[in-house]
Amino acid sequence: MSETSVRRLEPLASDAAVLGALLGGGALTRSQICTATGLSRPTVVDVLARLSALAMTDTETRPLGLAGRNPELISLSQVRAVGFAADVGGSKIVAALVDFAGRVLAERVVGTCAEAEQLAVQLGDLRRDLAREASVPLRSVVTAVVGLPGVVAADGRIAHGENISGLDSRDMRALLRDHLKCPVAIENDVNLAGVGELDRDAADNDGTYVLISVGTGIGMAIVHEGRVIRGATGRAGEIAFLPLSGDLADPLVRSHGATEMTVSGPALERTYAGRSRPEPAEKILELAASGDPVASTVLAGFANDLARVILSVATVLDPDRIVLGGGLGSNPLLLGPVNEALALISPFPVEVRVSALGNRSGVCGAMALARNEVRRIIADWLTGGTTGSVRSHTGRSTRSGKGN
Repeated sequence: MSETSVRRLEPLASDAAVLGALLGGGALTRSQICTATGLSRPTVVDVLARLSALAMTDTETRPLGLAGRNPELISLSQVRAVGFAADVGGSKIVAALVDFAGRVLAERVVGTCAEAEQLAVQLGDLRRDLAREASVPLRSVVTAVVGLPGVVAADGRIAHGENISGLDSRDMRALLRDHLKCPVAIENDVNLAGVGELDRDAADNDGTYVLISVGTGIGMAIVHEGRVIRGATGRAGEIAFLPLSGDLADPLVRSHGATEMTVSGPALERTYAGRSRPEPAEKILELAASGDPVASTVLAGFANDLARVILSVATVLDPDRIVLGGGLGSNPLLLGPVNEALALISPFPVEVRVSALGNRSGVCGAMALARNEVRRIIADWLTGGTTGSVRSHTGRSTRSGKGN
């Protein structure tokens, strides 16, 4: 490597080191940054000056109880660059603005518009409303990560997105970009839930685990050695189509999936309503836990069907653990019946646990990816790079750790 090449690399390493010290979100003195990075004071001052020129830093003088002049504390601006994150479900949207440190600046939950164009407008409105709530200029929303129900292809199109009309006939990445006014990455909603679980347990990235989401539908995220596995066309984990029951040639079954017709919140509600009265899925779990005989019988059948899905997954992937997530799957009242059913049919032990994030795992995954993208954009600004496009999270594996 030539001397010129070395000189070109040195500023990038210094930039990365100073940014790394500040990305934790705390305020530091120049001396503390020097100590944390091992860089000289002139080098640190140079990097901080360039960050300040980009309006990326906040400086304050805080009494520290020391003799002499109180030092200046420097931190990265929370509002100079933020990310928009949204988990779009069949019935509701959880959306948030997140900064470079993963701090939630504003969050809102709304019902999902049932048509693709209306959904794009709704997300654009949420971006505006959240920015106003967080006192963030709209131009500071520099990236967006949106989770959508369905198979996300590399070209931004959705397959099997029947829960939202028109979702599978539009270029959703382009449509959302028009309304969110920034680069957009789209991802399967269950894969985002897997990213959320991974980000929460960043120290436990080795091995393989799967997250099975049970709610309006059923889906699965496969995480192997810290990466979400999508397969050749993004269909890895589409367990709704496991051919475990039903008439596989039926158009409705072909559209929604045989497994989803029997293992989902609506499927549980249909079965119970046919034997008793209409009740939401969560209420059916509560009735079963209280000893209601009809609810107990219905839940036992449902748990047996879900146990068959789990055994099928465990047989093919042999994961270290299986996590149940989604609005219904993350309910602790479901875990006991599922483990009991699984113990009767599985020839080997299968570890099944409930998601620690519950039905927030999807938005947490979106926020983790948005946070990482904001960090990359800040680094690009500092080194004179461009931010014309966001790194796509579709069509390839994505690592999401707190240190990324």
